Amino acid sequence: MGALLIGAAVASVWSLPNIAFLTRFVEVAYGGPNIDQTGIVVTELRFYTRYLRPLYGSQLSPLYFLAFLLATSVLAYLLFRNASPREALGRVSDHACVLGLWLAVPFAVFTLSLTLNSRFDLGLLPAAALITARGILSLRTRALRSVVVTVLVICGLVQFFALSYDELEWLREEATIELPGVGKVNLLAEGMYIEFPRSGVTDPRYFVPPRVLEQVWGDMELEGRETVQLGNVVNRTYSNNAIFNYLMYNAYPGIELREFARSGWEEPPVYPMLFECDYLLVASGTQDRVRQEARDALAIISQSPSFFEESFELFWQWAVPDGDIFYLYKKRYHLREGYDLEEYQKLGEEMTALVHQGDGVVLDPPAQVEVLGRFYTGGIAPYPMPRETPLDRDEASRELEGITSKHKRILAVFWDRSESGPDHFIEEWLNTRGYRARDDWYGTVQMVIYGSGAGLDQPEEERSLEADLGREITLRGYRLWDKQVDPGDILRLTLEWQARENVQDSYKVFVHLLDEEGNLVAQRDSQPAGGSSPTATWLEGDEISDNYGVMIAANTDPGWYRLVVGMYEPDTGRRLPISAQGAVAFDDALLLCDIRIVGQGNSGVTSAGGELAPMGGDYIKQLAVA
Repeated sequence: MGALLIGAAVASVWSLPNIAFLTRFVEVAYGGPNIDQTGIVVTELRFYTRYLRPLYGSQLSPLYFLAFLLATSVLAYLLFRNASPREALGRVSDHACVLGLWLAVPFAVFTLSLTLNSRFDLGLLPAAALITARGILSLRTRALRSVVVTVLVICGLVQFFALSYDELEWLREEATIELPGVGKVNLLAEGMYIEFPRSGVTDPRYFVPPRVLEQVWGDMELEGRETVQLGNVVNRTYSNNAIFNYLMYNAYPGIELREFARSGWEEPPVYPMLFECDYLLVASGTQDRVRQEARDALAIISQSPSFFEESFELFWQWAVPDGDIFYLYKKRYHLREGYDLEEYQKLGEEMTALVHQGDGVVLDPPAQVEVLGRFYTGGIAPYPMPRETPLDRDEASRELEGITSKHKRILAVFWDRSESGPDHFIEEWLNTRGYRARDDWYGTVQMVIYGSGAGLDQPEEERSLEADLGREITLRGYRLWDKQVDPGDILRLTLEWQARENVQDSYKVFVHLLDEEGNLVAQRDSQPAGGSSPTATWLEGDEISDNYGVMIAANTDPGWYRLVVGMYEPDTGRRLPISAQGAVAFDDALLLCDIRIVGQGNSGVTSAGGELAPMGGDYIKQLAVA
């Protein structure tokens, strides 16, 4: 009872100021299934002996464990010799009680717990050593005591040097034997928690966590940041969450570690959460100890790295002796608070369905890349714009020209125009030089799809006109860049306008694609230049070059279609009357030309109604008469 009170007093001094540790211990020991996922199984013998294996296998060694058992047997023999059990118990001293309880109580606590960790046995080793020594000293014959002590000292020295020097690895290998019912045992106690000074994973070049933390800490101080998040997608014996936490506990305040490699720390999906981190640690080589959700995230990065590589830059790398390389990435962009993740999630899902091979994505402001990258996992190339602050218009123009020359379609994503460049330069550049075909809003986020000027040398059809719309505007001509398009592509058209006098109202232009029965198949309705040049700003004599893109739906039947244009009042929908010489106008729309939609594997251009020829000849005459 005295020992129990002393133990309680000492324990309270430790545990009361560290109640979080005590709580964590209770959760680990009794809060769920053990490492074998079996729970407490009191009917199986191995449940009571599972903590004996690390005791003899890697903490005492089989020899010292045998010495402990023999010493215990000697003490028991001396205690019960020529005495009844009651008399024997009366001989037990207070010191012996404390020593026995020191060994038995912790062993029982951990045996009856849900966890299995051989490090828990460490608290038993002093008691085992004292009991072994007491048993040896109880031997009556001085010579026998000397022999036993000598053997134990010699074997202990051999064990010490074999486990302490890499050059004696051969001795450790020779000391491994196979025991019936036990399996492989190393007589020198080489176990999973016995590490060697400079070989294997104890080679100093494997000390990755302190190097990583030094890099992050130094960069934090350089940038004046108080807190950062470090994401870890590595689970190696020499680099895992536990080692990082040991090192970070006092030395690196402000670094928050997020564990993605093991289950139970961060719930899936893992991939979007990688973009929440300021720094990210990954490693090449085998990932067999990394949970499946994290491996899936790494596979996305490997197969479609575009958004990840644009969001993160390689900050530091380190090669370990086995050939694997550790990569520390640093996030380039930090979109300020105020965005809605659900909006970007919906946009990412839409983009996955809309994108074509060879498309490009322009993001204004550029920091959207780290938010959209969480939800779009495809391979199209992102271009955060503008790159520099303040905006260099000439440099931005050169970069946009390079982007549009490489990609036939551009998906532009705009958010919070207060962060965009002066006068929304990126959008206006695309409006005037691209072919705006589709606008979609996702809350505060807008996606605009443009046909680009990629591959445009000469128009497929160019024609001069004198078509008056209302009393203020004349269509002087058009350039058609695509007379034949595939379903899912963008038809690109340039209209040349001139103001005959100052235009008072803002009109919308419509570009419609009609089938042979006059049904609307595809359209683009917009103010001129994507809204960058409203008609109400036109002055007498102004000439406006106005680009349009018409998105052809993927399910459009192949065949010939009519391309018509006109203008209307946005509020009423009333179309401006058209007067044109040498051109066909009907229903206040001007017929420009015929467009051919082709289908994959289509040998003859047909529609649902069968063979269909270009819509000239008699059809044009009928329209002219009408």
